[in-house]
Amino acid sequence: LSKDVYVVFHDGFRLDKWKQFFNENHFENVILDTHMYQVFSYNDARRNIDELLLKVSEQRSRELMEVNQYVDIVVGEWSLGIHKNTLDLLENEVDKNNLYKEVGNRLLTTFGQVRGWFFWNYKLSEESTKNKIGWSFVDNVQQGFLPKKMKE
Repeated sequence: LSKDVYVVFHDGFRLDKWKQFFNENHFENVILDTHMYQVFSYNDARRNIDELLLKVSEQRSRELMEVNQYVDIVVGEWSLGIHKNTLDLLENEVDKNNLYKEVGNRLLTTFGQVRGWFFWNYKLSEESTKNKIGWSFVDNVQQGFLPKKMKE
């Protein structure tokens, strides 16, 4: 294979299961794709604000760095989607908006440690954006949840 060609494959939603495989097999031009959300699981529905913030920074960073020492990683999907139960712990829109911004800042810092990332989705319809806060990159930037200029 040319040095300009990479093989990218998905972790099957089990990033932790690849550490030994890549430790034992030294591949060139391989990237592991993982998707990192904080909204879909049973545990996501039960997290308070502090637990959510720990997940998107310390836990995610630890998970990525354990495997990234053996293979390059791309976070191939992520969003600022937050479970409704966690959002319901906040009393007003200002606090909710501040939480989205804090989650965004922490995720960008965390994902900045690996090869790259892709946000899901660039833009949603106006109707979808109202109901799916945190899922439209454009809307997140316009709302100030994500910076207008990304760090290199």
